[in-house]
Amino acid sequence: KAFMINTLIVVGNIGKPPKFSTDDSGKATTRFSIAITQHGKYKNRPIWLQCTANGPVANFIRDNIGSGEKVTLHGSLMHTDTDSGGFHWMYVKDVENHQWKQAKEQLQSHQYNKENVFGDK
Repeated sequence: KAFMINTLIVVGNIGKPPKFSTDDSGKATTRFSIAITQHGKYKNRPIWLQCTANGPVANFIRDNIGSGEKVTLHGSLMHTDTDSGGFHWMYVKDVENHQWKQAKEQLQSHQYNKENVFGDK
């Protein structure tokens, strides 16, 4: 039997500020859009993908991610039927902020260099 895995990794920039909400049970949800750069003939037109994150990922986005920030999203592609047709959106399972990643890499590089220079372990 063949099976498919629905995994999507997207790198792009957050559009408008993410919208955070909680339901009656306290479940956190954040909704936002991400612009993905196209290559080739349509390179000046971004692809906009609507995204939803729940729970701890929603809280992280609310507290740490703002409009215009470059992020990497890990999730799955979903389809929703509506009266006017259907649309695709991404359910986000993990997010990585590029500014944090760069800062972490610089810190690790600095620590590595310090250990090499001073012989610390």
